[in-house]
Amino acid sequence: MKKMLITGGSQGIGLELAKAFAREGNALFLVAKEDGLLPLAIENLKKDFPNLQVTGLEIDLTLPESALSVYQSALKADFVPDILVNNAGFGIYGYVWETDQESEFKMLQLNMLNVYQLTRFFLKEMIQRNSGWIINISSISAFQPNPRLGTYGATKSFVLQFTRSIDFELREAGFAVRTMAVCPTPVVNTGFMERAGMEKSRTFKNWMVVTPDTVVRDILKGMKNGKNLVVPGKGLSFLLSIMKRLPEAVVIWMSAYYLRENRK
Repeated sequence: MKKMLITGGSQGIGLELAKAFAREGNALFLVAKEDGLLPLAIENLKKDFPNLQVTGLEIDLTLPESALSVYQSALKADFVPDILVNNAGFGIYGYVWETDQESEFKMLQLNMLNVYQLTRFFLKEMIQRNSGWIINISSISAFQPNPRLGTYGATKSFVLQFTRSIDFELREAGFAVRTMAVCPTPVVNTGFMERAGMEKSRTFKNWMVVTPDTVVRDILKGMKNGKNLVVPGKGLSFLLSIMKRLPEAVVIWMSAYYLRENRK
């Protein structure tokens, strides 16, 4: 039995990962915001997996001291994870001069600083025993500028580069611990679209969208193969390799096109 700690574990990718890990008989520590969804998620998990060992922690991860609170709560529960999944995050849609600055500060805290702190806290524990995985959920938006979703994309660029750099450092130093950045295209059925205010955007109405179970399937496959980067979805890694060869102006135009509102 392994121990898995998942932030944003009450819905979407986090909950699907929780189900996949529970199916293998592992113990879970699920962290999510205080909106009532986490107790319901845990109740349903226990119905599906009667022998499941699961701990829940409701906390506002946009607060500066929240990562430390999660770390201390896990240690108090004698729950140093074998796998840490930094999944919690949200986006804010719109021109940067029109978006709410306080909301974007919270997004920066959650999407970057929280990931940074939790990674460092638990990486220290994993290095001591020379085993473990840290999976940080980034985004396809990490690879290029994203007009109307610029701040969000920048936070995910940080997650991508931070995670892959650590994996190189760990391999270079001879440790068996691994880190993986996961960069999905738009994921439906997660609550992200509504939270970001993107109901009218083309982003979630194109052929590149994926579902949480597809993301989870490819994460598990990536772990099995020791990958430090996963782009979930059939053929989407190949698409990314093509986009990298295109002129930057073309890539930005394509990003802007799919992020515009559909006025039809």
